[in-house]
Amino acid sequence: MQSALLLVLLNIGSVGRFATLWRCVASGVLKRHVFFCALTTLVSVGSILAARGHLHPFYEFWMATQWPIAALQAAAAIEAFWGLARHFRGIRNFGWMLLGVILSVAAVAAASVWFFRTRWDSPLRVPLLLDQYTGLWLVLTAFLSLAFFRQFPKVPVRPNAIRHLIALTILFGGNFIAYSISQLSRGQARFSTNLVIYCSAVVAYGWWVLKINRAGELLPFAPPPPMTNAEFDTAEAAHRQSARELKQAGSEALRRTFR
Repeated sequence: MQSALLLVLLNIGSVGRFATLWRCVASGVLKRHVFFCALTTLVSVGSILAARGHLHPFYEFWMATQWPIAALQAAAAIEAFWGLARHFRGIRNFGWMLLGVILSVAAVAAASVWFFRTRWDSPLRVPLLLDQYTGLWLVLTAFLSLAFFRQFPKVPVRPNAIRHLIALTILFGGNFIAYSISQLSRGQARFSTNLVIYCSAVVAYGWWVLKINRAGELLPFAPPPPMTNAEFDTAEAAHRQSARELKQAGSEALRRTFR
C-alpha cells in the first residue's frame, strides 16, 4: 500500500515536471528560468528511472548527479533572486551585496546542522548530508529574498517572479525536511522521507504550472503616456534620486530583515 502511494506521487510529480517545462516554453519565460529548467530536466530523468521500480541504474544515476543537482539548485535560487532584484533599477551593486549577505546567513544556518548529525555508517550518508545542507541553505535563501523585497510594496514586481520563488521555497523546504528525517532515522524512515520529497514536488510543480503564465510577466500598472524630451530628463533625474533613496532604504530593510 505504501509503495503504491509513493509510486502514484512519483508519477504525478513527473507529470508536473514535464508540465512545468511545457509551461515554461509556452508562456515565453524560458529565458528567465534557464537553470530552473535545467534542474527540472535532470531531476525528471531520475524520476523516470525511479518509476521503473529497479534499484539499478537509478542508484548510479542518483549518486552521479548529486553535485550537478546541488549546483543547479544553487544557480536556480540565485536566478530567482535576480528575478526579483531586477525590478529595482539602480541597485545592482547593492543587489550583489544583499545576495552575498543572504547566501552567507543561509550557509551558516545550514552548516549548523552539522552539529545535529547522527552516527550512521552508510554510503548514502554523505550524499544525503549534502542534500540536507543544500535544502536548508536554499530554502533560507529563497525565504530571505522574499522577506527582504516584500518590504517595498510600492515597487511594482512581476507576479511570476514572486510565484516562482514561492515554488522554490516549497521545493527546497520539502527536500530539507525529508533528508533531515532520513538522517535522524539513519535511513530507516524511507517511506516518510520519500513521502515528503514526492509531496513537496507535487505541490511545488503543481503551483508553478497553475500560477506561471504570460499575464504574470506584466508589471501591475498601466504603461506611462508618451513624454517629451524635457519630461523624460526630469523623470530620469527623479528616478536617479529614487534609486539613491532606495539604496538607503534597502540598507535599513536589510537590517530589519536579519534583526
